[in-house]
Amino acid sequence: MQYEKLTTKFEEIIIELSYNCNLSCIMCGFGKDVNPFNKNKFMSFAKFRSILKQIGRNAKTIRLNGRGESTIHPDFVEILNYTKVHYPEVSINLFSNLSFNNMRILDALINNNVQLFISMDSPIAVELSEIRKGANFRFIKENIERLTNLTNRPFIIFTIQENNIHRIYDIGSFSYNNNCHILYNTIRKDEGIEPFIKMVTDNKHSITNQFLEVRKLYSGSNLQLLYPDQLAGIQLKVSQATQTHGTMECCPALYKELCIFYDGTVTPCNMFNPYVYGNIFKKSLGDIWSGHERLDFITFHKNYYYCKNCANLGL
Repeated sequence: MQYEKLTTKFEEIIIELSYNCNLSCIMCGFGKDVNPFNKNKFMSFAKFRSILKQIGRNAKTIRLNGRGESTIHPDFVEILNYTKVHYPEVSINLFSNLSFNNMRILDALINNNVQLFISMDSPIAVELSEIRKGANFRFIKENIERLTNLTNRPFIIFTIQENNIHRIYDIGSFSYNNNCHILYNTIRKDEGIEPFIKMVTDNKHSITNQFLEVRKLYSGSNLQLLYPDQLAGIQLKVSQATQTHGTMECCPALYKELCIFYDGTVTPCNMFNPYVYGNIFKKSLGDIWSGHERLDFITFHKNYYYCKNCANLGL
């Protein structure tokens, strides 16, 4: 079978190593309570290598995570080392809850110069465990402290929701004191978003002031601070906000990235949009990229339910 050669140079390709997770976050539909563990929800090392053969020379960055937690993959360290050895020019990103006590994993992240994005929704232990059920605050904090000498500083990823909207400044302070960048994300729901919308509406002044105080904290540092221009469609009048893809006329991610699920399903972006372009184990990525499923989606994506008020900040 003749496949179309892939010529596109991607900014980032996301490869979901694990659809299993070690936590059950209250705002997530993929946690272990609603998505029970199954060893078949790990991408095999062999399939990962076959994907890298297609995309390794065409991606600036490879992100090694998806809807689950990649560090629980039985071959995670080997996958990480293989990627860096065979594709040394590629940057590696990883979103992780960092809730583990395993120096082998931590050393591999450091030695392979991985750009870390650490999901942490409160700097208070009891609050974090209520939001991210199963998280070990001590492990997370100690792992962050062990990253002191990491040159490419980690990002703290804070998902704004009803339970932590009062902690915007506090997590900013925690992040700054640990010499970390910070990115404020927000929840998305297909149903039941109304209480969050009301809370944002009622607390717009407090939210804005907290962002401004974090901005003062980060002012003059070399650390990045990213917060959105809207939450669930409610515009925030705050200076230096990052424009979310949801407020753009056309999503730029559709032209520079792809997400590949553990089973080979190819989807549009790092927000785990469920729209399907194809399957990389059935078609080449070149064929999928130029296929009608993707091209059609580009024309109507702004009317697609999942893209409404998208909180993607471009990282």
